Amino acid sequence: VTAQPGQTLTYTITVRNVGNQDATGVTVIEKLQSYVSFVIGHAGNAGWIDAGNGEYSYKVGNLAAGDSIQLTFVVMIADNLPVGLTKILNIVTVSDDGSNGFEANMDDNRFEDTDEVTVNPEPAPLTPEVIPAPIVFRALPVTGFYGAYWLAIALMMLFAGSLVLRGVGRAAKKKVRY
Repeated sequence: VTAQPGQTLTYTITVRNVGNQDATGVTVIEKLQSYVSFVIGHAGNAGWIDAGNGEYSYKVGNLAAGDSIQLTFVVMIADNLPVGLTKILNIVTVSDDGSNGFEANMDDNRFEDTDEVTVNPEPAPLTPEVIPAPIVFRALPVTGFYGAYWLAIALMMLFAGSLVLRGVGRAAKKKVRY
């Protein structure tokens, strides 16, 4: 399975009694690894109990010889996965209460599943692109000294962006948007 940060992973766990006698007090333990969390309230997680220390348990109870039960366990991958992390490990163990004797083969009571994780590298910082907005000049019917004065102010506004204009006896503030 390939997943990305923020996605859920659903594990289907089949517990099968391959022994020749019934198993009693069967319990399944899920050990959460770093960067995954149990999805509280998910229908697939009904019956799982938080056992502490990142472990969740499911009490199967009795399981007759040859019988099986299927469970689901849903986790969410954290959003803050470190760059370079490519795998998440899921570990499941099954035990019983031991009242029917010693378990001869403990190797088949533990299972590990490794899932590939795709971590998108952090995007490069954005470089602002400066696009000057069009500036509209209006023709002023002023000639002579005042015409040159207004032309100089219009050019200064073009290059300065914001300028306080001072006229005879009054001040006006104009801003040019880029």
